Amino acid sequence: MRYYFNSIHKSDLESMYSSKATIVKHMKERCANYLKPIKKQIALQLGFSVEPYWVSIQTFGSVLCDFEPEKTGPSIIGAHKALFELISDEIDFLVLSYRVDRNLEIHEISGKKVLIINIGRYKKFIQTFGDRFKRIKLFLFRKLTPEEEDIINNWIDSKPSEIKKKTMSTEEMIKVFSKETPERISATINRLEFMKEKNIISRLNDYERELSEFEGMIKDSSLSEPQLRAELFKRLWIIDFKYSSDQFQKVQEYSTDVGNVDLWISKNQLGKIKNILIELKLPDKQLITKYRNKEAVRSEIGKALSQLIHYLESSKKPYQIQNGLLIIGRQKEEPFIEVFNEYLHGIQIKTYQQIVDECKTTINAFKKSSTEDKKEGDGE
Repeated sequence: MRYYFNSIHKSDLESMYSSKATIVKHMKERCANYLKPIKKQIALQLGFSVEPYWVSIQTFGSVLCDFEPEKTGPSIIGAHKALFELISDEIDFLVLSYRVDRNLEIHEISGKKVLIINIGRYKKFIQTFGDRFKRIKLFLFRKLTPEEEDIINNWIDSKPSEIKKKTMSTEEMIKVFSKETPERISATINRLEFMKEKNIISRLNDYERELSEFEGMIKDSSLSEPQLRAELFKRLWIIDFKYSSDQFQKVQEYSTDVGNVDLWISKNQLGKIKNILIELKLPDKQLITKYRNKEAVRSEIGKALSQLIHYLESSKKPYQIQNGLLIIGRQKEEPFIEVFNEYLHGIQIKTYQQIVDECKTTINAFKKSSTEDKKEGDGE
């Protein structure tokens, strides 16, 4: 069996080393070195970072991931032998990702074909259709469960018709303009911001409806932390509209050495990686108490901040910027929390009602902008 689709041969090392452990060790080194050039090109051309993770000596060796798996081994993929056999003849590199929206993407980078698989959907697909009889039902178009129908419909919709050529990120476009036509850089940035704003305005009704649903949700005392995390992950624009951009990499329960942080958002901007780690607590927590007749934060905030600091410390890397956000409490921000935030460095505390109110303010600003644009159009 070959590694990296005909690029690295296990037999190269079998003649040099006698033990399997030694072979694996050297194969890991060989695979990591082999992946360095494409890893760099993915960061430059697709705008997100990937790292090699060891899978199996029988198939890929290592694969590239834009997340840090809780553990290495075949469990990263599942059915990895079948996957290897199906794609090894036409694909040069495999990336497992939580970043892509569809089931898969195929890109051509430096003359090589790169397959990016949505690892969440892939695992769900393998799990749902693990029974061979279910697979026959699928093949014969027999009656499927609603979950199975949704999965197969998503799969059909997401199957690419052709290889995607390299597309430029916003940062790359700005970089090109700054070199070739620097006098146009300001106008280009303004135009990009205008287009982004127009896209948000076109969906304002949907945003308002979803925000109202989320506001009702945080008032429900039966809401669990996993439910809250999943629902907010679907609507990260509530925290900041910029997070709706596909320029950001977003992960639920991002794994660190000291546990899983609830939400992890990252952006590679012109080679500088910025991460934000978000810790969520249920909105029923009270934030303020009294200590010596003066306002003080409750112990729950201190514990949650300590937890977030451990996540930040565990996941920090050279040349990366990291910030933390703790969302806790239902009511609007207390005045003392605002003062407390001024003395924190790299971490901010917000309540759920605060992020909802801030989002409402942003939506109203977009609505006002849309109304003014219409008036200007009517006056022409």
